Amino acid sequence: MRERAFLKAMYTGALILFVALSAVAGENTAASSNPLASDDAMLIKRLKDENLATRASAAQLLGERKCSEAVKPLMEMLKNDNSYQARISAGVSLSLIGDTGALEFVKERSVKDPNQTVRSVLVGVAKKLETAKAAKL
Repeated sequence: MRERAFLKAMYTGALILFVALSAVAGENTAASSNPLASDDAMLIKRLKDENLATRASAAQLLGERKCSEAVKPLMEMLKNDNSYQARISAGVSLSLIGDTGALEFVKERSVKDPNQTVRSVLVGVAKKLETAKAAKL
């Protein structure tokens, strides 16, 4: 039941975010030579939104966009967010971005996070980042 409510909230947050991004993209195209950068900045700000679905959706979008500027804010979210769902979204997004500089932090959080599900997800994230790091060598 909680997962269903979470998914509904995620969908609502994603829809709100999509509408907001569409509006911002329309405004920024004339005003900026790089509207995607300001969209990323807006998404990074949304990582601290009071609404869980908005935070989780913003994290997911930043991961899908492979926004390297979001690595530190996502790490902060992973460490400090009260919601385990948001921490999972942050971890998965770090995995999608693939910045191996986050590897040691993710390993640390995979042991220290208070939620077993988050710890399990972070073990997978750490493995993916280790593989990416090995591929660079």
